[in-house]
Amino acid sequence: MNTQLFLFRELLGAIRARSALFFVLSGVLLLLFLTCVASFFMIAPSSVVRSTDGQPIDELRVFLSPRLSSSTIDQWFLEWRERDDISGIRFQFAQEYDEADSGGVFVVSPADPALASELASEFRLLDGVTKVVEVPREPVLETQSVSLVIRIVLLVILVLAIAASLFCTRRGYRELLRAFSGEVRMLRLSGIS
Repeated sequence: MNTQLFLFRELLGAIRARSALFFVLSGVLLLLFLTCVASFFMIAPSSVVRSTDGQPIDELRVFLSPRLSSSTIDQWFLEWRERDDISGIRFQFAQEYDEADSGGVFVVSPADPALASELASEFRLLDGVTKVVEVPREPVLETQSVSLVIRIVLLVILVLAIAASLFCTRRGYRELLRAFSGEVRMLRLSGIS
């Protein structure tokens, strides 16, 4: 018989019911701890993004040619800012949207989403515009979020579970050492330990 198997069988045989109970309880509490940690990751977000098909146009991205002069860009910006059918406009670099593009981008917010297609067609006809991207509004479906009270309760359970698990493990090892107290005493008296 293998000596390691013999020692392992003897050790398992020496575990009394009380120390085994503490070890099992420690394992259950560790499982509860891991479940609480997992539940923090499974908490529903406050909103979920759905498909954007058929949604009104929220903004237009007008990509400009890199050969366009800065005075032309400034002139377009000032003209478009004064238009009634545009509620907002800002200039950004094209690399913020696509690393392969160069030049600039006007991000245009139409005043009326129904007129966004007409604006896009008008911008496409301008010399110096490489492309126009219509960005639809993302619908947001509100879902119920877990309340703050439940989060605090989960956190308290998490802390109590790990503390109780450590306590039960400590008690289990103490009971296991008590079961071996005779053998440990004999080793001390013989001068081995």
